[in-house]
Amino acid sequence: MEPFDDIVTPTKMEAPIDDFTSDQTPQTPGSAIDFGALSGLEVDVAEIENPDAVQEKLASLYNVEECSDIVFIVRNRRFFAIKALVCGWSPVFKSMLCGEFIESSLREVPLDDVEETSMEMFLKVIYSGKTGPYPIHNFVDLYAFANRFEVPEIEKLCLTALQEQNLAKHLFPLIDACEKYIDLEEIEKIRTEVVAKICCEFDEVCSRPDFVNMRIDYLLRFLKSGIIVIPEDVLFNSLMRWIVHDKEQRIQYLDELLSFIRFPMMESVALTEIENHPLLQDKMDEMKSIIYEAMKFQLNKDAIPEERRVHENFKEREGPPEEDGHSYKYKKVFTLTSLGCTGSVKPTSIGTHYDKHLSKVITLKNGIQEWKVHASGKYRITAVGASGGINPHTTNTKGGKGAKVSGIFKLKRGQLIQVLVGQKGEDATGSTGGGAAGGGGGTFVVDGELQQPLIIGAGGSGANWYSFTIDGPGGQLYDPSIESTKSVEAYAERGGGGGGFYIKGANGSSCTGGASFLEGGSGGTNSTSTYGAKGGFGGGGGSEHEGGGGGGYVGGKSLKSNEYNTSRPDYGAYSFNSGLKPEGEPACHVGDGYVEFARVF
Repeated sequence: MEPFDDIVTPTKMEAPIDDFTSDQTPQTPGSAIDFGALSGLEVDVAEIENPDAVQEKLASLYNVEECSDIVFIVRNRRFFAIKALVCGWSPVFKSMLCGEFIESSLREVPLDDVEETSMEMFLKVIYSGKTGPYPIHNFVDLYAFANRFEVPEIEKLCLTALQEQNLAKHLFPLIDACEKYIDLEEIEKIRTEVVAKICCEFDEVCSRPDFVNMRIDYLLRFLKSGIIVIPEDVLFNSLMRWIVHDKEQRIQYLDELLSFIRFPMMESVALTEIENHPLLQDKMDEMKSIIYEAMKFQLNKDAIPEERRVHENFKEREGPPEEDGHSYKYKKVFTLTSLGCTGSVKPTSIGTHYDKHLSKVITLKNGIQEWKVHASGKYRITAVGASGGINPHTTNTKGGKGAKVSGIFKLKRGQLIQVLVGQKGEDATGSTGGGAAGGGGGTFVVDGELQQPLIIGAGGSGANWYSFTIDGPGGQLYDPSIESTKSVEAYAERGGGGGGFYIKGANGSSCTGGASFLEGGSGGTNSTSTYGAKGGFGGGGGSEHEGGGGGGYVGGKSLKSNEYNTSRPDYGAYSFNSGLKPEGEPACHVGDGYVEFARVF
């Protein structure tokens, strides 16, 4: 028998019989049998996806005429699009193009009241998922477009883009764009924010190279607002520079611009230099009387009649007024540090720790930094106390952390502000059986003329000797109950008390307490260089067996001898805050302290 002879060849039938269908109808690809369902087994499923490729292919069709079925005509510019895609994004376009409006029958749809750039950006987003780079003011127009055609996804993206930008850098085109849509609440908020920011940073605006290109209508708008923040001598020199840039066309505005300068508020040195300005040589008689009145006011305010003194030229600039429910915004002006010093050694030089601009306005005297306020206004001041030193021979006890406090203060131009930045307490010396660490210095911000505290961040106490299982107390927030103790030396046993604002800390058995701010703020000392530690600059207490107290408005107390397991957070130094909208966090900072000044608008 030949191979396969036993295989029977089936007889050809007129039509195949399908045992799985009741009507004997042949199956076609469009009516495939679900074998899984018939057999009772689950059918495996799979999925493929490639969204990036889909987006890329769709983006390749952007503004391609032969692949489009509709044309939008915006101010004589033609945009080719796919109707279904546009309608999928916008219910307004869907109603217009697929409903009963006349546009539904048109191949070419005119949109004369739409910005060309907005239409372009909209189509780029729906085709490619992004607009590409555009000037920030164009996103105001796109927001208005998306609002009109009900595309909330693009509205949200536009607001995010606007809010993440440094709006003051874009100034006038942005304001122009916003003013076209004053009926849109979110856009009006952005316009208000930009204007307020410009007013509060008008000195920076004037220092920009493009300031001389500012249109007169913009310049007058800000000057007339009365809420710009800028030193008067800076404003005077900036306005003169603006005129000189195009003297022939701008000299006509000299008198009007001079009327906005508050000469009585100008520094006396700057007043004496005004008469030498070339633009004023033909106005010397008039200017001499203005300068004389300003100097007279500075020497004796009462010498100026009261009815004259009510004029705004005799008042400090204060920036935009605070409103109920106002959400404060801040711009950091500068941060003052311990100038690279730590422990008890107070700084003696600014060196290269600050940039060239800050180095010119900060002076250093006996470790205390001084700043004369350059522009009146509201400032948020944040003061952070230093932490106490550590004990390197144990992990059972750590130095207390410094407190962080902030508040809003109304400062005046020329006001002297003194800042003592607290320094971390020195670490414990000696062996495993050795002593404790020094207390951290408090950070003090003080009205230099009145010698009154504005805000103080308390320092943390030092770590204890190795038998302790608790940390040194951290810096605490202000508590009105401490007012009765502000002139009482902080308690001491075998650790020195922390220095307060008014009075030093008590001396321990073999160490000294920290000095008060009014006494210079030096850290306390230990009796030997091989045992205990010195306190940090800013009133940190010296130490022996228990950590030195932290410096603060009220200095921190030394823990009691050998109370190894008793936590006493109320023994920590206390902060002080006389600002508006006070905020704070106790025992939160490790390291040397710092102070941050931020402009409020």
